[in-house]
Amino acid sequence: MQMFEILKQDKPNGDGVIMKYRTRRGTDIYCLGVPLYYDSGGDWDLGPSWCYVVTGEKLTLIDTGQFGKFDLLTAMLGLAGFDVKDIRRVIVTHGHEDHDGNLPEVLEASGAELWAHYAFDNLIGYHADVDDGAAHPDFPGSCRTCLMPDQFNTVCRPYHRKRSLLKTSHRVKEGAPSPDSRFRFLLTPGHSPIPCAAFSRTRWSSAAIRF
Repeated sequence: MQMFEILKQDKPNGDGVIMKYRTRRGTDIYCLGVPLYYDSGGDWDLGPSWCYVVTGEKLTLIDTGQFGKFDLLTAMLGLAGFDVKDIRRVIVTHGHEDHDGNLPEVLEASGAELWAHYAFDNLIGYHADVDDGAAHPDFPGSCRTCLMPDQFNTVCRPYHRKRSLLKTSHRVKEGAPSPDSRFRFLLTPGHSPIPCAAFSRTRWSSAAIRF
């Protein structure tokens, strides 16, 4: 295993940190600590949302950070030497707003493919006709049972609307490899209705990326 190189140091909790990892076979993986915070009071130190840029024939971004942080994400991409327009593939590990929050903006700016769990399209959509006693039946499928206080939920509504318009380019199933065999996907249930871990398994890389 190779060592991480710190390209940008910032806060001790990882906010704003940029690291670079080079595998033994030469794949560069950039780790971006996109800040995560809420404006509804309280002294929360959650650390950043970690997003990953994986180099190769198709520049891949894994996760897009918290909703409303698109400018921060693009700034960190620039510091790492990339433009958002360079991204050709986006992989979403799961459907929480601190991980797929900037997805609409990234896809619009880059024209990249969207790779996500095969249930992603259903879970980002609205299902007002379903009577399941959910706490928030007016929310999309992935958030109908949200336990966060109302002040957080209000902030999420624009995110829900924008995300509901997306369509997955490649629907990922358990154990499925990508067509170019650069990634293999493992279902990791428990954290959200649609978690998916992406493992890098390429001729360039002997390392695995775990989430």
